[in-house]
Amino acid sequence: MLPLSVSPVQDQVLAALANGASLADAAAGAQVHRNTIGNWRRSSAEFRSAFANALYDRALLIREQAESLASLAIDAIGEILADPKATPSVRLKAALAILNQATTLPPEPPASEPPAPDLTAPEIVHNDAQSIPTSHSQTLPHIGRNQPCPCGSGSKFKVCCLNKPGKTPEQPVTIAS
Repeated sequence: MLPLSVSPVQDQVLAALANGASLADAAAGAQVHRNTIGNWRRSSAEFRSAFANALYDRALLIREQAESLASLAIDAIGEILADPKATPSVRLKAALAILNQATTLPPEPPASEPPAPDLTAPEIVHNDAQSIPTSHSQTLPHIGRNQPCPCGSGSKFKVCCLNKPGKTPEQPVTIAS
């Protein structure tokens, strides 16, 4: 892999992330705002690639720690299963989580990132809502609240059958808009 050209502050952030720090803690340690890291990820292909490598290194670190605790997890599960009175569901869940982490394959190393998108060409963000007609299928014909009720009572629909369950007109209609 080619050496990446990142600044010393960016390198400090990447090292903290690789060692298990959160994004906010890494930013605080480097005395930058956490949004600055997001800006670096968007604007710098070198930082983006190094960031992916740092996250991969952190995943490997967590896996190594879980593997070292796997024998303890197996012992804890053995104790819980052997004790008929035991109900430490929290211990069991923790032991199973450690075993799951230790037996899961490590993530694939990050591939080289595709080139950053060309920001000189404007991207079409909004499409006209009226440009493509769509058809909506309804199971009931539209009856206005103030129209006569279809049940034949002569009252307005809103007064008669609008909110009564089981009172619906019979024929489905497809409306194209």
